Amino acid sequence: MSGPTIALLGVVATAVQGTIVTLFWLLIRSKDAQIAKAEVRESEWRRLAVRGASEIIPPLVSDVREHVHEQLRELREPRS
Repeated sequence: MSGPTIALLGVVATAVQGTIVTLFWLLIRSKDAQIAKAEVRESEWRRLAVRGASEIIPPLVSDVREHVHEQLRELREPRS
């Protein structure tokens, strides 16, 4: 092979290597961005779940408490 051919192959190899490295880093950045978005979504779902639990559970507890007290009264009353 002649000198210019080897030089051209070197330039092509360098360009291919640069393209591969660039694609790799773009892939890594894309993955990191997806992870960040997923963490934000998870945080939002967790926030909604906690808010929902604090809004839903207290009324359920009071309803259940009333129902249990009624059942206890019925059980304590002497049966005729």
